[in-house]
Amino acid sequence: MAKPDGVFGFNVIGPVSSNIGLGVIARNVVRVLAKRGYPVALLDIDPGWGRGGRDLTYQRLLVDAETDLPDGINLHVSSITELPEFVINHPKLFGPKTFNVGFFMWELPVLPPVWKCALEFFDVLIAGSDFLRGTFENALSLIPIISATQPFEVPKGVRSDRLRFEIPKDVVAFVCIVDPMSDPERKNPFGAIDAFLKAFRSNDQVRLVVKLNNASPNGKDHRLIPKVRAHCQVDPRIRVIDEVLNYRDVLSLYASCDVFIALHRSEGIGLGPLEAMALGKPVIATGWSGNMTYMDHCNSCVVRYRLIPAAGSIRFYTRQFLGEEAVWADPDIEHAAAWMKRLAGDAQLRAAIGRRAAESIAAFIADGECARFADELHEIWQNRKLVPSDRRYQERDLSELREAAFEHTASRAEIIARKGRRMLDRHLLWRFRRS
Repeated sequence: MAKPDGVFGFNVIGPVSSNIGLGVIARNVVRVLAKRGYPVALLDIDPGWGRGGRDLTYQRLLVDAETDLPDGINLHVSSITELPEFVINHPKLFGPKTFNVGFFMWELPVLPPVWKCALEFFDVLIAGSDFLRGTFENALSLIPIISATQPFEVPKGVRSDRLRFEIPKDVVAFVCIVDPMSDPERKNPFGAIDAFLKAFRSNDQVRLVVKLNNASPNGKDHRLIPKVRAHCQVDPRIRVIDEVLNYRDVLSLYASCDVFIALHRSEGIGLGPLEAMALGKPVIATGWSGNMTYMDHCNSCVVRYRLIPAAGSIRFYTRQFLGEEAVWADPDIEHAAAWMKRLAGDAQLRAAIGRRAAESIAAFIADGECARFADELHEIWQNRKLVPSDRRYQERDLSELREAAFEHTASRAEIIARKGRRMLDRHLLWRFRRS
């Protein structure tokens, strides 16, 4: 359990061993904190669907239970989508003597009330992108929000291996990625496929590789994958790779292709484009949301867009869940196709943009290695006793969070039934309990 009066160190809580983007982010956070010499302990959270336990780099730092966490700060590096349930189910982590920092990933500019309620149990929030900082600042009050250059590195020795991935040597290969747990409608491989078909109606010297991550958790296709597969079957030049790859092999796939394309509708940071740019690949990407923290019109092929109502295939990305103000970007397919066609026909342009991308991300990585967010956290932690706390730690507040979580996920019939039971309890059933 966190000991705020003890050593300034970090209990990193999140899917540290998983093979998802959050796992990569969490491991990089652990790496830079340890590099700075801070004490670090880990509470590994299994994200489910067989995605945990895939990378044991920091197994030596793991503790068995939350009560074994030794350091002063609980640093949550995780998705915001499960946060209300996590706070409710781990009340000791959020007691009055703990110090909690949230390093959360989220991809839209709005937060539903239940998430705001859960975030009020934190002392500090860290934003890993300009976009995410804007989301937090526009939704929350009284909670300090600090920025962090996303800690990140590319493992040494990543190489192209076209033979392994069955990519012909004499073609220009584009690659895009999608994870059904991240919502195909948000990642939008469909846009990349449509742009590819529009750009290359009869060109046999191009290929599009669609990498499906976590396509078949527990041995069975995720329910959203058939739509992606069907979209890919319209042209033999489009190849689907659904093989489970470790992180180094995923990067090898990117290195084996000529261009990375990410026509996402929204990103919190956009790890895939960041990785591809670090490898010196030109990236075609929607010019909106978290990826614009490190992208510009000099180092990337920025695609114009228009804002439309969010309409995800996972409930976290629907207007019903987020509210009527939820929007995301719809990339201009014509513009993306023009970029694809231009890059396919100009190897020198590909090399020039890729070189500028690698230079930009090298500077980005160097900044992230400094872990300046830890310096800010140290000052806030040192001065915490000078400022009255505004955190909500009463049992009443947990009750409010439970109620908010129920009302946000329950059906109208369930809410009516619950209110009915409470009225009965208040006006009738209490008499029988007293007697």
